[in-house]
Amino acid sequence: MTYINCKKCKRPFAMDSSLYCESCIREENETFEKVRDYLYDNPNCNINQVSADTKVPVGKIFDYIRSGRIGLNSM
Repeated sequence: MTYINCKKCKRPFAMDSSLYCESCIREENETFEKVRDYLYDNPNCNINQVSADTKVPVGKIFDYIRSGRIGLNSM
């Protein structure tokens, strides 16, 4: 078993297939779901509105768009 430090929080954990610990993965998924749910309820808003209302940084929302988790037609 290989132990590494989480790329985000730097805490050691047993690496499986991710560079992030379970806690950081869970936090990331909750943040994504917050943005996704906001866009579902407010389909015609812009990225600045999403960021302001969800308290998720614009850069993180752009990461979701770049990775394909959120489509531009959602905004």
